[in-house]
Amino acid sequence: MAGLATTALVKSYIRPVVPNNAAIAANTPNITTNNRKIGTTILTATTVTAAQTGTVFLVDSNNDSSFNITLPTPAAGLYFLFVVSDSTGDSDITITTGSSSLEMEGIYNNAGVLTTIPNASSSATWNSSNDTVGDYVEFYGMTTTVWHVRAASAVSGGMTFAVGP
Repeated sequence: MAGLATTALVKSYIRPVVPNNAAIAANTPNITTNNRKIGTTILTATTVTAAQTGTVFLVDSNNDSSFNITLPTPAAGLYFLFVVSDSTGDSDITITTGSSSLEMEGIYNNAGVLTTIPNASSSATWNSSNDTVGDYVEFYGMTTTVWHVRAASAVSGGMTFAVGP
């Protein structure tokens, strides 16, 4: 029985539970769910602030314009989760640190293959042709220059990491 509980815990860690999109459709900002705040859907270029730590952002690529989401400077304890909520558009969505001196490190699940994020990466991009509803990326502030990242994409190449904002 302990094995079943451990399996459930691991599964919830790999794929976080996100509320039904219908509940988000009302654009009710900052509803607290499981100690996380549900933010509004991101449709265009956005700069996230440190004050929004703990927020789950639903990212919608259902338009024809690519856009960037810029993270704040990392700091120990900051946390953000971005989840693809609609992937029917033709736009790439890039989450950037805003500076090549601010780095991302960690691993991501690339369609079932655990992959190390390249050294000195400072941007993560959902590719419009491969992103899938439910793909996600989490950012944990580790130091004043490093974001620890954990991400998953259902389709190989759904997300890529690169050096430079």
